[in-house]
Amino acid sequence: MPLLHIISPHFLWKTHFLINPGQSGTMSMWQDVFAVKIKEMHITDGWTLLEDDALQVQACRPGWKEFVHWSPLCPDRFQCSQCFHNWSSAKVHILFHMYHCPGWGTVWMRIFRQKCRRCPNSRLEDPQFSLDTVETILHNLVIKILQYFYKKPVQPSDLLAVVVDRPVTGPHDCAHCEACELGICNRSQRVPALDAWKPLMDEDKARITLGCLSQAPYPTTSGRLMGLMDSYGTYPV
Repeated sequence: MPLLHIISPHFLWKTHFLINPGQSGTMSMWQDVFAVKIKEMHITDGWTLLEDDALQVQACRPGWKEFVHWSPLCPDRFQCSQCFHNWSSAKVHILFHMYHCPGWGTVWMRIFRQKCRRCPNSRLEDPQFSLDTVETILHNLVIKILQYFYKKPVQPSDLLAVVVDRPVTGPHDCAHCEACELGICNRSQRVPALDAWKPLMDEDKARITLGCLSQAPYPTTSGRLMGLMDSYGTYPV
């Protein structure tokens, strides 16, 4: 099943739009940004990013590594497909499983969903991400690849924070969170991130954005807050 989908016919800024995982359209955007980040970090092996919505936390096959990324999402980043209610979330988790062999590597990812609290028989809905958020998530993923497979030292300032345009307030709704059902939320915590982010170059943003123009992008803005956890329950300090 393809990973992403642009959800609105509006377009104001070339990199500020929302991306909806779990629907058709723009898995290629995640893959394009991932390829740019791999190149920026001077990794010459060929790495592939794929989706697996059955991926399980702490269930890596031998030789694989795990990374769990979580971030808050501001209002209107979830939408119920039945009543069209919008909501924010204090925690949205993305699970990555990574494997490396000489010359190539593979990453499988799963984005955990949430249910609408207003509908009695609500469905699990996919979150929506801005391109800036996708950039940050994949930057952190590549940093973990460098740490796990290339033995590069990682500093706290190397891991970035996801930006939100409005604060996410109120308690996390565990009763309607797929990650909470699987016990993932209880194992994660927020960590500070410093200014070590390397944004995409203008030509890369233009190339990635132009590839999605035919799919009606949607405007948004961004700010920075994030949580990170690896598969062994250790955190950057």
